Amino acid sequence: MLLRAPILVLALLASRSAPNQHEMLMDYIERHVTLPEGALPLHKYARYYSDYEGRVVGVYTTDIEYRPADYGCSEMVDDFQSKDIECPAIADAKPGERRWVTFADYPGGLAHDRLSVHLIFNKEGKTFESVMFTPEPHGG
Repeated sequence: MLLRAPILVLALLASRSAPNQHEMLMDYIERHVTLPEGALPLHKYARYYSDYEGRVVGVYTTDIEYRPADYGCSEMVDDFQSKDIECPAIADAKPGERRWVTFADYPGGLAHDRLSVHLIFNKEGKTFESVMFTPEPHGG
């Protein structure tokens, strides 16, 4: 009986420190992606990933979404009343950070800078369907 408790504690600790499926998938993508010529190094981008129709879509951007204090988010409370709440930006990762987000929160439209990279990764085949600048850079 005394031996089971330490084993259970170790198993719980191991499960908490083990990377989740999204973390492992982001690691795999980032180890294998070949960025377009002229792209910044990976660590210079804020990186977002999401599931979409059985694939992973990703955007690497240097844009950060800022929301003013009066942006205006609220939540429903009792009796169908609403109260104002803090409304953090969804796309506020800084360069060097990465996030897995729901597709509804995917900031694909945020990336307007010339060096933003968009990718589509086929999870089943573990292949990249596309990795490109969006929009395509024009000239130099």
